[in-house]
Parts: sequence; C-alpha cells; structure tokens
Amino acid sequence: MATNEGDGDASAQNINRVAVKLPPFWRKNVKVWLLQVESQFIDSDIRSERTRYHKVLGSLDCEIADQISDFIAKPLSAQPYTDLKARLLKEFEDSEEKKTKKLLNEVELGDRKPSALLREMRSLANSQVSDEFLRTMFLQRLPSNARSILATSKDGLDDLALMADKIIEIASPSANVYNVDSVIAFICGIMVIVLLVLALVSNDWLMAIGWRQGLFYHCIGEQAPTPLPFNVKASGPGCYGARDVTYIKVAAGLCIVALVTDAMATLLTGIGLRTSDHRTKYKFYRIAVYVMILSLICVLLALVIYPVCFAAELNQGNRTVWEFGWAYGVGWGAAIFLFGAVVLLLCDKESEEIYYKERKVGGA
Repeated sequence: MATNEGDGDASAQNINRVAVKLPPFWRKNVKVWLLQVESQFIDSDIRSERTRYHKVLGSLDCEIADQISDFIAKPLSAQPYTDLKARLLKEFEDSEEKKTKKLLNEVELGDRKPSALLREMRSLANSQVSDEFLRTMFLQRLPSNARSILATSKDGLDDLALMADKIIEIASPSANVYNVDSVIAFICGIMVIVLLVLALVSNDWLMAIGWRQGLFYHCIGEQAPTPLPFNVKASGPGCYGARDVTYIKVAAGLCIVALVTDAMATLLTGIGLRTSDHRTKYKFYRIAVYVMILSLICVLLALVIYPVCFAAELNQGNRTVWEFGWAYGVGWGAAIFLFGAVVLLLCDKESEEIYYKERKVGGA
C-alpha cells in the first residue's frame, strides 16, 4: 500500500510539473516576475533546480534567450536555476546607480495616482534613501495645488499619498463631466456646419433686378430686364449652372474645404469631450484648434475674394443696383461662430495643457 501511495504522489507531482504555466517574462520588473514564477513552482510542488531551470528557460522568448545565449550555452552547474535567476537579474535589472538617477531625474506623476508614483519611487530607492528624503522628492513631483496642501502635513508617506490621490481626483479637470468652453465650442462647430451648408446650396450670394447668383447656380427671374448681367445669354426664367468664372469656383472650393475641416474639428472636439484622460483630451483639442483655424482662414478668403473679384467685373453687370444676399451674410455668420469656437477651444486647451504640464513637471 505504501508503495502505491508513493507512486500516486509521484504521478501527481509529475502532472503538476507538466501543467504549470509561467507568466510571460516581464523585463520591466524581473524581480516581481521571478516572485510570480516562484509562486507557481511552490503551488505545483516543483523543487528540483534542474526542472525549475528548464521551465524558466522554456518560457523565455527568442529575444530574451538571445541576450543570455552565452549563459545558456554553458554546461549546467549544480544549481542552474539559481544561476539563471542571477543572470536574468544582472542582465535586465537596473543598477543601483541607474535607479538613483531615475529616481532623481526621470520619475514623473503623469496620469498616475500619487500612490502609484510613491510605489515606483520606493522601488527605485530600494531602502537606499531615507524616508524624509523620499518624502521631499515625492512632494516635488506633485502639482502645486496638492503640494501646498500637503507641505505641512505630519502624516506618514502612505497616508500622504492617499491624501494626494483624493486632492488630485477632486482638482482634476477630468473630474468634471464636461467643460463649458469646449461644449460651447462644439455647439459652434455644429452651427458652422449648418450655416456653410446653407451658404453652399443657396443662390442668394449676389442679387440684382431679375438676377440671383450663388456659388453653383445663377437664377434668372421672370421679366428680367435685358441685357442680363455679365452678358449672359437669355435662356428664359429659371436656374442655370454658375458662370465659368474663376473667383466663383475658388470661393465655392474654399467653402467646401471650410465645411469639411470644420466637420473634422467638431468631431475631434466631441471626442475630446467624451475623453476622461486629460492628456488625450488636450491632444484632441490641440488638433481641433489647428483644423478650425484652417477652416476659418478658408471661409474668410472666400468672403473676401468673392466681393473683390465681383467689383472688378462690375462694369459688365448691366445693373445699377447690386446687393449681397442673405447667403453671403450666412457665410460671415459661419466665420463668427468659427472664430468663437477657436477662442473657446484655445482657452480650454490652455487649461488642459497647464494642468498636464504641472502634473508632468511637478515642482520643477
């Protein structure tokens, strides 16, 4: 019976050895990865140095194995797993000097919670610096609003980090569901789309007796006096394709570009509104501002080119009274809304940028 029980235990151990699955190699923190591996070995009752060595070696990808190929090529020692651990730590773990340099110059808060920042700083410090020095470094990495509140606190570092988490969560722009400036800018963008569509489809850019002219068509009224404006051939009442004149085509093209770019900018603003991460929100707003500025330039060029070039051919107008119709005025309305959207997005982008840089630089 004893022999059978021993055979059963050995079989169970063999099954565990086969079934153990190691986590993927984590080169950013080899120590933690090795702790996970050790946990798997203990749970599967794998004690042999050779078995552990082969399990770890088999879990490494080609790139990692290539970096320690000189070690792998050597004959196995009496404790191959222990030697493999030491080599992995030597190859991929930062030296104490590099950790100290990173602690002093490279660690930033970014998008993390302060408590996560403190954990990384402690890992880099590795008990090589005092808690008082670590406290000073930690506070320097926080935004000024959190730093000024916590500077006089006597609480321990862990409690200090938890307080900083709450302060930044409350103060973060992303804590607000939407920002008023960006919401209004988004609405302005939608208004511009509507106005530009109306301006493009309307034939009331330029008007005179019996004559209406748009960007794509001109319309002749009933009983329109002849000769018609610009010596257009009288074809009876109705609307016809726009005259083959360069400035009309250029104005129409600019308005189309303005419509497309404003739609893109409005979409980017909407995505920014839906984004809770302030850094991503800032990037969307920044791109939206540039695209809206391009749209504004296109609209303004169209609104200037159209009347200036029309004035140059006024002597062929065959009418004494001319006036710009409501569609031309709608174009100026679109320009005003665009300008407002750009200003509002710039204000909102500036606040997001200041907050992001403050989190990134901390007390620098």
